Amino acid sequence: MRALILSASAGDGHLSAARALEGAFLDRGADVRVVDALDCAPRLFRLWFCGGYEGLVRHWKDLWGLLYHWSDRPSLPYAVQTFMDDVFLARLDGLVAAERPDWIICTQALPLPRLARLAKTGRSPAIAVVITDTHPHRVWLRGNADLYFVPAECTRAAMEARRPGIGRRTEVTGIPIHRAFAPTSRRVPPAPLPNAHSILLAAGGIGAGPMAEALRLLMSIRANANVTVICGRNVHAHRACRRVAEALPTHEKSRLLVLGYVDQEVFAAHLAGADLLVGKPGGLTMAECLAVGTPMVVYAPLLIPGQEDGNARFVQEAKCGVVAAAPEALRRKVEEILASPDELTRMRNAAQALGRPYAAQTIADRVLGFGAPAT
Repeated sequence: MRALILSASAGDGHLSAARALEGAFLDRGADVRVVDALDCAPRLFRLWFCGGYEGLVRHWKDLWGLLYHWSDRPSLPYAVQTFMDDVFLARLDGLVAAERPDWIICTQALPLPRLARLAKTGRSPAIAVVITDTHPHRVWLRGNADLYFVPAECTRAAMEARRPGIGRRTEVTGIPIHRAFAPTSRRVPPAPLPNAHSILLAAGGIGAGPMAEALRLLMSIRANANVTVICGRNVHAHRACRRVAEALPTHEKSRLLVLGYVDQEVFAAHLAGADLLVGKPGGLTMAECLAVGTPMVVYAPLLIPGQEDGNARFVQEAKCGVVAAAPEALRRKVEEILASPDELTRMRNAAQALGRPYAAQTIADRVLGFGAPAT
């Protein structure tokens, strides 16, 4: 069986999910290739798609949130986005013809309009869509895929409400994540201060938002806690957090570790060793927290409005996380949780109950078991 996994390099989560799936398919002996769909687009469209997204979420989050919600209904932004995704990915036709896959698996919604056009001509293989946030934005439902894989039951219910009957082709598998987050793969790093709580501050690969402000708050809480901050690819956040570290008294510096971008094995080790993750609920980060059983404290100023609003509601309603809307709320919620071992255990158990560390393997098994489309 030959599989083509299509993703896009806007943000890190979609490509991470694609790579997790690639590993699962390879483990099962399948012929698989991961392609960034933006490689099939003109250079200017690629720059707009990637640079525009990162620029908005770093500097104009509220505008991004407005565009997200506006395009989540039949509207001009939705129509324009769908038209552009179709027209500017015309070279995707040639890729599909050259690869001749039995299945195309999409971990990003970008290729779906072009694949829908191919399906109408009878030149498209079977298609699976892997949705990487709990809210199924309208762009994920363009076309008529053979299978949909979603993070949670609430996602499937929302899809069914939007398109009656789609639930029969939708399976709750969780979001594909790196195998480092599986229980047998975790390597917990040693703690600088033994017998202390451990807090991990992270904001995804982009590392957007007031990281330094959040770090100052966490270093001032009334609790014996080690703090690790992972700044991702945001060099400005990394420098700001290092300045916070340099300004600390000498006896405080020993319990703080400031890192930039780290690979997934390193991130998995720090996440598994943390009592709490403070940050934003990107789809992959949320799935990774659930997989290792680490509760989340969502700090709203770090959150990307739109797709992460739904993820924040999900972890809060599932009682495996809380949302702190403002600085003092962050301080208070972290102190309250760390001061209550029973509450921390309850949140950890709630997270583990929802964790799906083998989502990639489940999806690969389902696609391989489904078989190639009839010819």
